[in-house]
Amino acid sequence: MANQRNLRGLVLVALAMIWSGVAAQLSSDCTNVLVSMSPCLNYITGNSSSPSSGCCTQLGTVVKNNPECLCQVLNGGGSNMGLNINQT
Repeated sequence: MANQRNLRGLVLVALAMIWSGVAAQLSSDCTNVLVSMSPCLNYITGNSSSPSSGCCTQLGTVVKNNPECLCQVLNGGGSNMGLNINQT
């Protein structure tokens, strides 16, 4: 249950950052990486009660190959959007 909430929160932050224009602060490589997480959209918007296999696969790929992009979001992107990200 907690893992599902963490996944939802992480994906929500990433996609919200893109939509709010904060993505301009990231490298274009990270912007593309975060856009690739679009299979998670139904889950984070509440249109699905669980993430799709495509969402989980893509998040796993990003964590494995481009963790720096997620770090950029979590280390400033959230506050730029007015989101309080609890990193604990």
